[in-house]
Amino acid sequence: MISITSDCWTSNQTIGYMSLTAHYIDSDWKLQKRIIGFNELAPPHSGEVISDAILECLIKWGIQDKVGTITLDNASNNDRAAAILRNNFQGKGKLHFEGLFFHVRCCAHILNLVVQDGLGTIDSCLLKVREGVKYLRKSPGRLLKFGEIAITLGISTSRSLCTDVKTRWNSTHRMLKSAIHYKRAFQGYALRDSNFEWSPTDEEWTRAERVCNVLEVFLDATNLFSGTSYSTSNLFLTEIFKVKREK
Repeated sequence: MISITSDCWTSNQTIGYMSLTAHYIDSDWKLQKRIIGFNELAPPHSGEVISDAILECLIKWGIQDKVGTITLDNASNNDRAAAILRNNFQGKGKLHFEGLFFHVRCCAHILNLVVQDGLGTIDSCLLKVREGVKYLRKSPGRLLKFGEIAITLGISTSRSLCTDVKTRWNSTHRMLKSAIHYKRAFQGYALRDSNFEWSPTDEEWTRAERVCNVLEVFLDATNLFSGTSYSTSNLFLTEIFKVKREK
């Protein structure tokens, strides 16, 4: 039996791609994975287009009757694709476990949706931190002055200020964590540069610190779920409970 994972994305050139990875246990009881498809995906990326592309790849490798589960992101087009594939396999009598576990939803993607929703509670702070870091990093002189203020305040300067990619919450977490480390330096710099308009308020810093602590739990869970050298299906319940406990 083979488990399939798939992901679709669009490049900066607006070209759609789909990857397909097969996971299985070999004769020595070792977990193996192989990328069996990496193809351009023609628009629109509907459930029908996705399911046809997946099935075509499975037939090409001759494993269309060996698929036990397929893991996809939580998008409506993926739900449609999984339903079409399930119906296809069911009609041929090749559906394992009567399709009960055929469509597996990506837990890491679920966590990502939860985090993105949660980050909305500190939008104002994130905007100030993001723009403030950009302002400082645009000028070596500003960055040097910021570092001098940090040293004066007894803050270690071994950690770098970093910007984030808005669609990657782990990078937002890194940006936020480094900014919190330099919180007093941000406040001190704002008093010396009249053009610096992005110093969060004390209340915003407090909320950001609380969110950052919670994100640590999400980060640990996501890293665990994203492992490729071990089985992850038996880890979901425990990690989701830890996330729920931090609510």
